[in-house]
Amino acid sequence: MVIKLPKNRSNNNSGARKQNAKKAVIFLSAILEDSKSDLTIMNSAARSLVRMGKKHGIRPSSHIYKKICRTCESALIPGYNARVRFSKGFITNTCKICNNTYRLKLKTT
Repeated sequence: MVIKLPKNRSNNNSGARKQNAKKAVIFLSAILEDSKSDLTIMNSAARSLVRMGKKHGIRPSSHIYKKICRTCESALIPGYNARVRFSKGFITNTCKICNNTYRLKLKTT
């Protein structure tokens, strides 16, 4: 008598789960790119993008990821809730909500 063990459930839909996560990341990135969106919608999209990256391992492109504060998980909009400064070869983004600072090195040509 042969007993069949059930397959691991986590692997059954892993391909479909990754595809759905990729589609969601593209959709949420488009919301962050659109500057005409409502602030609450943009903050919700930013929060969802960070959480999807942690859960599924699928992260948005780097220029989208720079628009999200990783501490308070809100969308960084220059002049509204973010301060942008240029000095000594760096771009300094400061979130006005949590006062966290991000430094990005400028590309030298």
